[in-house]
Amino acid sequence: FYSSFFNLFAIINLFFSLVQFGSDGGGRRGLLIMELAIARNAEMRKHILQVQTKKSGFDFYFASLDKARHFAQFLAKAAPMRIKTSQTMVSEDRRNNTANVKHTISCDMVPLCRDDLIVVEKQAKGVGRLTGRLCLVLKTSSVLHLVDASPVRGSDLT
Repeated sequence: FYSSFFNLFAIINLFFSLVQFGSDGGGRRGLLIMELAIARNAEMRKHILQVQTKKSGFDFYFASLDKARHFAQFLAKAAPMRIKTSQTMVSEDRRNNTANVKHTISCDMVPLCRDDLIVVEKQAKGVGRLTGRLCLVLKTSSVLHLVDASPVRGSDLT
């Protein structure tokens, strides 16, 4: 018991970067797809110190900020997401002019998957003529691919 406690304590105190991956709105299919993508890529997994499961996602601990940023970019290539970076100063030494800083990268995945039916708001940017229309999500990658789901009005059928 004590050795596992001290190992966990050492891992938590050694990490300098944390990637918090989650999905707003309960996109369970999206979380499963991302979990499989991470499981298939051994290069991404080898720098992870520890993984903790949370209610709506995962926490990944890394020893360096570069590895954490590289992992966040890998996640962003697989699914559309919003990435925010923050840092917290743990301690500082004013005599030596050094500080111990821990970085947190938050990756919030868009809760949409293929074949979802959505209504595009009129305030949405970058969708062109699809604003205010009923759309079908055709593909999700680093961007969403939408198709107009409502029938075209005024066309002739023969």
